[in-house]
Amino acid sequence: MLMAARSHYFGLMGDLWNTLAEGGSPGPAQVARVTVAVSHVIGTCAEAVQLACKAAGGTAVYKNGPFDRCLRDIMTVNQHVVASLRTYEMAGRLLLGLQPLAWLI
Repeated sequence: MLMAARSHYFGLMGDLWNTLAEGGSPGPAQVARVTVAVSHVIGTCAEAVQLACKAAGGTAVYKNGPFDRCLRDIMTVNQHVVASLRTYEMAGRLLLGLQPLAWLI
């Protein structure tokens, strides 16, 4: 899961880097893909940590253990606006040629 998400993200970021390095500006479709990729990677990381915690069994719930802290950290990141489902709506609007939404409205 993590390797696939990482590969996808770095592929998109490589495309973005090439566009910028050539003096270009990212188009709406490119911005949409990068925007969605951030949400996707964060969501995938949250799923992976939840899966690891489930595999660890009951020991994962102890507050002094590493699983509890990892789960709380990733779930906190997963609540950030850039990881919200709203980013998919924003990306869809860009791909359809509609006015993008503001982040904090």
